[in-house]
Amino acid sequence: MKNLTIRTADNLYWLGRYLQRTEILVKESLASYDDVIDRNFESGKALFDKLGVKIEYENSKEFLKIATFGEHYSSIQNAISNARENAIMIRDLIKDEVFAAINDFYNLIVNCKQNELSPHFLDDMLYKIDTVWGIMSAALRVEKSALFIQFGQTVEMVDLKIRLYQNENFSFDLVYYIDHLNLIGKQLNNNFEYNHSEASDLKTMQSQINSAICNIINYEN
Repeated sequence: MKNLTIRTADNLYWLGRYLQRTEILVKESLASYDDVIDRNFESGKALFDKLGVKIEYENSKEFLKIATFGEHYSSIQNAISNARENAIMIRDLIKDEVFAAINDFYNLIVNCKQNELSPHFLDDMLYKIDTVWGIMSAALRVEKSALFIQFGQTVEMVDLKIRLYQNENFSFDLVYYIDHLNLIGKQLNNNFEYNHSEASDLKTMQSQINSAICNIINYEN
């Protein structure tokens, strides 16, 4: 971890995780919103059950508001707020345009809290998060800091895929992301390797993936 402190590497890692979490929550909330309207009123509850949160709503608009601004750890606002907090902690490391894009996304959500939500607003969020990823990719392409962000992004992707789709056939997708995790991990630590075949079940794999960063960042130092 040359030139990066443990705390900085950790902030970069969690920035990647929370940004990826934000993107997935927006996409899943939009899909569940459509289901609540047309196909399955309980779809929103089922989504957040998988995320470990119990919610109640009377209509699709209330679901969208709870998914976005709810006082729980799986809300979209909570995810982007945590991403922003980590970005603030490494403000001197990331370029101005990266921080500005994250801050703009955060302000977009906060400023809309008192307004009536629509699915078009979540579509705007997806555009914003794509903008953040694009700017970040260009600004951090050759820096080690980018690898920690990408590592966090990939860990979050695997974690949420297991949470949300563990009863579906997504093994091919999962192997792709684990291969990608190993590719990034080896650039950060030559000895890093995660062998998913050693996991007895998906829950074990999920736990191992979430602790994989400990093989790169020595938190005990």
